[in-house]
Amino acid sequence: MGGKVQLTLVLVFMLGLSGIGVFFYLGQEASIRDIRRQGDINSIALTMEVHYDDVTGKYTPLQIKQFSTGIPQDPISGAQCQSKPDSSSPLTMCHYCVGAYSNDCTVVAPGIPSGGSSWSVCAALEKGGTYCRYSSR
Repeated sequence: MGGKVQLTLVLVFMLGLSGIGVFFYLGQEASIRDIRRQGDINSIALTMEVHYDDVTGKYTPLQIKQFSTGIPQDPISGAQCQSKPDSSSPLTMCHYCVGAYSNDCTVVAPGIPSGGSSWSVCAALEKGGTYCRYSSR
């Protein structure tokens, strides 16, 4: 009888540790996706800065060929996505936004921005908040 109690206690303890491990693992996944989002935003911003036209004083539109693996996309898609960005939500907006100001949102795609003289590019972070980069000129 005592062996069954000990076995039950060991199983309960192992399940508890497993639950804690899963909790921390899922939290780390969101952090890793947020780090990727920040890297993607930095990459998009750098690409836009590099393609500034000094003659016209405008940024040239993004093109797929400017990125080795295509224009960066948010790491989450599908049913977990929101259709509109919401910086107060802990969920991702599932796309990166570019606009003249941080509250504008046009999905980053080829041809965006369309020759403006300034821009911002943003992503909602799963851990909360928004990460943005702005034109430097």
